[in-house]
Amino acid sequence: SMFIKNKNLFLLLPMAIVFFNTDLFAQEEQEIEEVIVTSTKKAESIQNLALSVQALSSQDMEEAQITETEDMAELVPGVVQTPGIGAGTAIGLRGIVGAAVGANTTYSVQNHLNGMQVNGSVFTTIGFLDIQQLEVLAGPQGTLFGRNSVGGVINATSAKPAHNSEGSLKFEFGENGQQRINYAQNFSLTDNLAARIALQSYEQDGLIENLHTGNMVDNRDTEDYRISLSYSLNDTTDIDFVHQKHEQEDHRVHFATNFCERDV
Repeated sequence: SMFIKNKNLFLLLPMAIVFFNTDLFAQEEQEIEEVIVTSTKKAESIQNLALSVQALSSQDMEEAQITETEDMAELVPGVVQTPGIGAGTAIGLRGIVGAAVGANTTYSVQNHLNGMQVNGSVFTTIGFLDIQQLEVLAGPQGTLFGRNSVGGVINATSAKPAHNSEGSLKFEFGENGQQRINYAQNFSLTDNLAARIALQSYEQDGLIENLHTGNMVDNRDTEDYRISLSYSLNDTTDIDFVHQKHEQEDHRVHFATNFCERDV
């Protein structure tokens, strides 16, 4: 009787091994989504580039609630934002940040919008208005982006017009008088010509009281609009025209001294 039980156990053991191995190899194939970037001035797969590139699509930025460069600095590794006196700011990569911040300062990390270099203070104030893709290139990029981009490049590309009427309208409201409005829409003008309009407005009341004058400072009031046109010459050639205007009244105080006056 004991011999028969041991024999049955011995016969069941190979069956369990075969069943386990079959389940181990029965796995579904996984596909890696291809990300196309323009870090080398042409559309290429990010997997084929010998560069340190981090790319964020418009959907990625929306899901992570990235509306300004401060949000990007919190999400993307190696990116820092350094404030200057007043409203000036500079972006750094891998610890390389310019010491001077101002309208006439050339930063070690360059900021590009649709291929055009934008001053760091203006770039941080505009934020990411209707951006289709954001690319962070770490390390020297002087070969394609100029001699001053020794720290890296922040490359933002706005959404391109399409032959449809799709659009979006967003409202955001918060404490201290914060109001943010974003609007974007496509227009199909002709069979070959498409247009896109993007608008944004951001307001915020002052957060700091000047004890000497009694005024509230640290307020912001910015407005932007962008008009994009895309004309198709043929199946392989498009002519793109982009016009953008930015206005700001920015009284942010990055460096200030707070103190409490004792009542006696």
